[in-house]
Amino acid sequence: MKFYQEITLIPAITDGVSEDYIWSELFRQIHLALASQMNKKNKEKSSIGVSFPQYSAGKYARMGNKLRLFANTKEELVELNLYKWLRSFGDYVHIRNISSVPQTITEFAIYKRYHHKGSVVSKAKRYAKRHNISVEQAESLFPVSNRKIYPFISIFSETDKMDYPLYVKRSPCDTLIQKGFNSYGLDGQSSVPEF
Repeated sequence: MKFYQEITLIPAITDGVSEDYIWSELFRQIHLALASQMNKKNKEKSSIGVSFPQYSAGKYARMGNKLRLFANTKEELVELNLYKWLRSFGDYVHIRNISSVPQTITEFAIYKRYHHKGSVVSKAKRYAKRHNISVEQAESLFPVSNRKIYPFISIFSETDKMDYPLYVKRSPCDTLIQKGFNSYGLDGQSSVPEF
């Protein structure tokens, strides 16, 4: 990953548009751009990955207000043409020019989609039924406090016409691993530079 392009969300105080809404619409367009590029090249994986430089998990989980897209060549980002895909976001985002990744990078991270394994209540109901105990007893076996809280972006699915949370988990990594990314720029094995 030698090149990147950074997008910064601009706070929209005057017109009441929330940062969450901007993230949702912005990430939808990023997804469409990456999927379109994958379809043109007839590929199952994208060579472009994303990072969230201000990412934080835990009690105050949030993505921050920056998104970086990484590629091996400048041409890949030029071909993606973020300006075309994000032209209607002019008041809400700032798109920086394509830049070289600093050569002194020593930190990397994997950004992957995280699936919660179901709610505590639904787990408890299944467990209670299988083990013939009350739901209350089963709930006590599944403590809520152990669950990690990851930030998410609300995504609208064109397929089933519903919103769903796209949880993102960040894992530090020692090296740059390039196995390709999905149409959201995420992958469970591929890493991107952190700076």
